Amino acid sequence: MRHRWTPRVPIAVTAATVLLALSPGSAWAAQDGSDLIGDVRDAVDSATGGLELTPGSSEGAVEETTESAQAVTQPTAGLKKSSVAAPAPSSDDDSAGHETEDPAPPDHAAGSAGDVDLAEEDVADIGTTKSTVNDDDTSSADAAPLALGGEEIIGAHAESGGSTEEHAGDPLAPLCEGTEGQVCLRVLYADAYASEDDGTSSSSSQSGVASVCVGGSSADPQAECDGAVGADVGTSEGEIERDKASGQTTASSESSVAEACVQQPQAAECAVDASAVHSEGSADSGNSPASAERASWVADAALAGEQLVHLSDPFALAVPPECPDPSVLCVFLNQGESYLGDGVAGHAQEALHAELLRDTPLVTLAELGQSETLVHNTAVDTPEPPGDGDDNEPGDDDGDDGPGAGDDDGAGAGDDDAAAAGDGDALANAGGVWAGLVAIALFAVSIGSFLVAYSRRKMTGAAA
Repeated sequence: MRHRWTPRVPIAVTAATVLLALSPGSAWAAQDGSDLIGDVRDAVDSATGGLELTPGSSEGAVEETTESAQAVTQPTAGLKKSSVAAPAPSSDDDSAGHETEDPAPPDHAAGSAGDVDLAEEDVADIGTTKSTVNDDDTSSADAAPLALGGEEIIGAHAESGGSTEEHAGDPLAPLCEGTEGQVCLRVLYADAYASEDDGTSSSSSQSGVASVCVGGSSADPQAECDGAVGADVGTSEGEIERDKASGQTTASSESSVAEACVQQPQAAECAVDASAVHSEGSADSGNSPASAERASWVADAALAGEQLVHLSDPFALAVPPECPDPSVLCVFLNQGESYLGDGVAGHAQEALHAELLRDTPLVTLAELGQSETLVHNTAVDTPEPPGDGDDNEPGDDDGDDGPGAGDDDGAGAGDDDAAAAGDGDALANAGGVWAGLVAIALFAVSIGSFLVAYSRRKMTGAAA
């Protein structure tokens, strides 16, 4: 008896494959009518949404190939702990209408004396520094006293694996040496240092618009002023260090728009001490517990050690109140947050934040006296914060969802809103990676069915 070849089964399987690939939840759904399958490798990459299968894992672990400043990499046995994002704030001095931007990995100490933007474009950056120690214990340092329109005018940069020290600007440095320290005047200067040895990784940076010291004893223009009069304008500095054996990392940073000190002869302290728009802070990942400190003030003055003025309390002035979008005027003083976790510490502090015509095409922004740090202990197994890692701050507008794995709504790692939220109209795991893998399997089955049916037809035809 001769058998007829009926392609209904392979056709049905192929149809199911196409329908699955075109379903809304499938990562293979064609947006432009192009071929559904194409090259197998391209299809697998598309189906897995940019994830790379990691070999050597019995559970088929996956790791994300796209790096994110806010991502947290879980520790692996025998490896150092990777960078972690700042945890939820342990203390918060933000006023309503203002949200401090969280510091982002890697470990660093940074400062800025001034940042001015117009219509969301950079106008000027004054006295900026950043000192960094990376996860692999390499270090780097960057310092720039002046940048205009987003372009660095003068800057110094150092790396532990390359140029470990660099200096820029400071055209009047010879004056200090020529007068043996009696008159030292630095203008638009930048210094950067980075080092790494068997036990320690560290970096430091400093920059400023101007610095003067009169009556000092050191011919080194970078030395701390010990003269009768000292003053600085538009300065910042930061330093960070990691102990490789313990994993402990410490950092500190500060910035100031203006500072001045007048000393009495032979006196260790300033007889007149004044500063304006100043910010400072430090962090220590410690062993247990971690610690962080921060402070800022808009004005500070002391006479013979007695405090005369110290404006350091958080303050807000907004029109309309609480500075909604849009607003005419928003002024915030002494805003900031501290961050503490198991083996993680950091701070972010701002002395003055002013916005004119917020959320309009003509918005003008000035941020003066900024400092921040972020450190973690590379020997501490720091767990990912529960939930999505969002700081859950009302009015959070800094755009970070904490250490979620690339999601933008805090609902889970790469979720699709409906499935992750348990929407009754969507099936869990019915899309993305799973739909792609099932589509591959069904496609393989359909090809196999065609081949088997075709082989049987050939055999029955030959027998007849």
